[in-house]
Amino acid sequence: MRQQILRQPGKTIASQAAFSRVAPVKLWHRLWSEDTIMKADKLWIAGMVRLLVVVSLVVVSAGAPGLAAPLDIRLLEVLEGAAPGEMIPVIVTFRGGDNLEIRSPGPRQARRAELVRGLKSRAEMAQRPAQAFLRSRGVGPVQELWINNSLAVTASPEIVRELAAQPEVESVRQEEVLRVPRVAPAQVTGAAEFNVNMINAPALWALGIAGQGVTVAAMDSGVDINHPDLGPRWRGGANSWFDPNGEHPLVPFDREGHGTAVMGVLVGGNTNGSYIGVAPEAQWIAVKIFNDAGEASESAIHQGFQWLLDPDGNPNTDDAPDVVSNSWGFEEYAGVCVAVFRPDVQALKAAGIASVFAAGNSGPNADTSVAPANYPEVFAVGAVGTIQSPTEIAASSARGPSSCDGTVFPEVVAPGFFVKTADLTLGGLSPDAYVYVTGTSIAAPQVAGVVALLLSALPDLTVSELEQALLGSARDLGATGPDNVYGYGLVDALAALDWVDARDLSNTPPPPALLQTPADGSTGLSTTPTLSWRQPPDADGDPVTNTLQLDTNPHFLNPLVITTNFVANTHLLLGAFGWVACLLPLGLQRNRKRGLLVVTSGLVIGMLILVSCGGGGSSDHNPSSQPVSDLLSQPVSNLAAGTTYYWRVLSQDSRGGTSASGVFSFTTAP
Repeated sequence: MRQQILRQPGKTIASQAAFSRVAPVKLWHRLWSEDTIMKADKLWIAGMVRLLVVVSLVVVSAGAPGLAAPLDIRLLEVLEGAAPGEMIPVIVTFRGGDNLEIRSPGPRQARRAELVRGLKSRAEMAQRPAQAFLRSRGVGPVQELWINNSLAVTASPEIVRELAAQPEVESVRQEEVLRVPRVAPAQVTGAAEFNVNMINAPALWALGIAGQGVTVAAMDSGVDINHPDLGPRWRGGANSWFDPNGEHPLVPFDREGHGTAVMGVLVGGNTNGSYIGVAPEAQWIAVKIFNDAGEASESAIHQGFQWLLDPDGNPNTDDAPDVVSNSWGFEEYAGVCVAVFRPDVQALKAAGIASVFAAGNSGPNADTSVAPANYPEVFAVGAVGTIQSPTEIAASSARGPSSCDGTVFPEVVAPGFFVKTADLTLGGLSPDAYVYVTGTSIAAPQVAGVVALLLSALPDLTVSELEQALLGSARDLGATGPDNVYGYGLVDALAALDWVDARDLSNTPPPPALLQTPADGSTGLSTTPTLSWRQPPDADGDPVTNTLQLDTNPHFLNPLVITTNFVANTHLLLGAFGWVACLLPLGLQRNRKRGLLVVTSGLVIGMLILVSCGGGGSSDHNPSSQPVSDLLSQPVSNLAAGTTYYWRVLSQDSRGGTSASGVFSFTTAP
C-alpha cells in the first residue's frame, strides 16, 4: 500500500491504483463547450471532488491490510456487492513498471524499435505467472497492455481476489470509462482560416513547408473518411487505423464528429475555398478510443497508446506517427494529477513521438490543470479568443500551475474561439460539411500541426528540441514572461522555425565506439571483469564523453551507468594515467567514487601540466609524431555469478551529437 497519494504542489493522484479510489462515477467531459454550469455549482462540485479524494484515501489506508496487492475501495465495494455469477472488468498492474529508461542515441527508428521490444519483453516476463493462473482458471480473453505493464481482464470476484494475491501483481482496480467530449457549434460566418493565419502557418507554406513527409495522429472519436478535406490525406493500409472497441476495424469512421473536427484543424485542405488545417500536406492516422456510444474504456486508451508505438506489430518497421494530438482529459478532476496514463506518454516520448494535449475547459480559476495535459511529458495548449479580442484568454481555458509538478501550465496557447473545421458528412451525403467550434480541444491540434510543419522542415528534431522551439518563440501575452494563464504565449510557426534555424546545425555526431573485450558471447568470466572499447576521434575535433551501460536485459531497461571523461582527440589517452580516469567501479559508495574521481582527476591534470611543460618525456609537440591510442577500459565489480550481462557504450560530443555502439554480451561463471 503506497503511503503517500497526495503531494504538493497541487493535488496528485500518484498511481493507477490510487486513481480509481477517487472515481466512484463515470467520467464526463465537456472540453468543447463554454461553461454550462453556474460558477457556484462548479466550485461546489470541485470542493466535493477534493473532499471525496481525502475521504477515499482515509478509508483505503485503514482497510484490507492483508492483501498482497492493493484493491481500491470502489473495487472492494463492487466485489462485496456482486451478484452470483457477475463478472467484473479490472485493470491489473504488475511490479517493475516504473522508471523505464530508454537511452538509445541514433536513428529514431532504432530507438523506437528498441523501446517496443523492451516494453513487450518486460510485460511478457512480469505477466507470465498471472496469465498462466488465469488460463488455469478458464478466464479469458485477456488484453495485454505492454505499454504500461498491465492487463485488462473481466473475471469473477473470487478470481479477482486470487489475482490480487499473486506476488508479481502491484495493484488491481476496476476499469474506468470516459465520455467523448461534446461539440459546441457556433453559428457565425467569417474567414475560415483566421486561426491558421494567426499562428503564422502560411508563412511556412510559402517556403514550401506544409507537412510533407510527416505523419500525424489523433486519439479521439474517429475521423470521417468521406470528408473531402480529410480523406485524401489518410495514409491508408492496415497500419493507419485502429479501433480497439472492434466496431469499425477496417475503415476510419466517426459517429460523434469530435475527432473529425480535430483532424480538420490538423491537416484539413481547402475544398471550401480556404485552408482549415495547419499542416495540409501531412498524412494522418487515427485511433478511435471512443466507441459509438461515446465511451472510452481505460484499457481501450492504453491499447491506443501502444498501437501508436507500433501500428503494424513489427518493431523493425518505422510506421509510428511523429506527433499525436489529444483533445480529451479528466476535466471533472481539475487540479488533480490523475497519473493513470503517464507511463504511456512517457513511452511515446522515449520513442521520439510528441504528445500534444488540450489543457481543458476547467477555467477560469487558478489551479485547474487537467490530466493528462498536466503531465511533465506532454505539451499542454490553452485557448485564446473572446468577443472582445482574439488574443484574450478564453474564460474556460484551464489555468496552472501544473498539479503534477508545479510548473507553468499551459505551455502555450492557440486560437480556440469560433474556429472553422470539418464536420460529419453523413456518409458522404453532405460533403460540404463544416462547423465553427470553441474550446481548448480545437486549440491543441493547431499546435500539433505546427510541430508537423517543423518536422517537415527538419525531420531530425527531437521532442525536446521541438518543445523548446515552441516555448522559446511563442508571442508573450498577459503578464511579462511565462505565466499560468497564457503559458509562454501564443504559438508562432514562423518564429519557431527561425528559433530552430538559429541553432548550430553543423555538428557531426561522434563515430560509434567499437567494443573490444570481453568478446561478444564470452562465458565463464569472473564477477569483476574489465570491459574495453575503442573510441575513434570526433570528425569535428570535439571532446567526446563515453557512457558505459551494463544490464541483464538486452534492451537496457534499467542499466547500470558509468560516465567516463575521456577526450578522444587528445594525446592523453596514451600511457599509464590515461585509462585510470575511468576507474569508477560499480560497487563503490558515492563518497568513495567522489574521492577516486578527485584522485584520478588530479593525475590527469598532472599529466596535462607535464605535457604542456614538455616534462616526462620528449619535448617534441608534433601531434603526428605522437600516435594516439583510442583504447579505453572500465573495470566493473559486484556482478552476479552465473548471469548473462549485456553492455554497450554511448558517445556524446561537447555539442550534443550522440551515437551508440553495438551490443556485446558475456556470462559470468556459476
